[in-house]
Amino acid sequence: MRVGSYSIPDVRLFPDLVEATRKIYDTYPNEEVSDTNALAQLLGHKSEKSGTFLTKMTCLRTYGLIEGRGTVRVSEIGKKITFGQSEEKAEATRKVILGIPLWNELFAKFGVNLPTDNFWAQLAKIAGLEAPEAQRVSEQVRKAYLADIHYLPQTGGKKIEPTDKEKEPEKVGDTETFMIPGGAKAVLPKEGMEEAWGKLSRTVNAYFQKDDQKNKS
Repeated sequence: MRVGSYSIPDVRLFPDLVEATRKIYDTYPNEEVSDTNALAQLLGHKSEKSGTFLTKMTCLRTYGLIEGRGTVRVSEIGKKITFGQSEEKAEATRKVILGIPLWNELFAKFGVNLPTDNFWAQLAKIAGLEAPEAQRVSEQVRKAYLADIHYLPQTGGKKIEPTDKEKEPEKVGDTETFMIPGGAKAVLPKEGMEEAWGKLSRTVNAYFQKDDQKNKS
């Protein structure tokens, strides 16, 4: 499903896609699958031409649970989320869910609780949607996001890249707050403050340049 500049899977991670991954890995643990018709039947579909089967395969790839096109194999992260130890499963789940770019953005901004009022307006800004379209899809996006994020091991609302290791947050005593004219404030680490300020300045400039380009287009 397209949501502005983003794409989200139409089938949810749990239980459907994780169970499908488990079946594939359990049946073909050491080989790639070239018989897509057999694969479709394994996953409960009549044939490889089934629309629901094709949608499921697309979603499995979007979450990164399988790899390959002509042949299919379960990815390393797909193996961990199905048959891994508890810590491996938790880490794989986190990476898979936050590997969906829109989920990563929403989690960074709202955590596990989306706004109850005018969520469509926030979605419009994040995904670059016009208001009518944002209103049409907002409830569907909300339900899909909450269904996935329910299984996310908590990371404190911190935006992370799925392939990066999490770092401990800065302690309050190691930061300094600056008031900026116009009502904004910046919280910077005392150690490496100049470098942090430089990164913040570049990020803010890039943000407004992006807005300027949108306004001109």
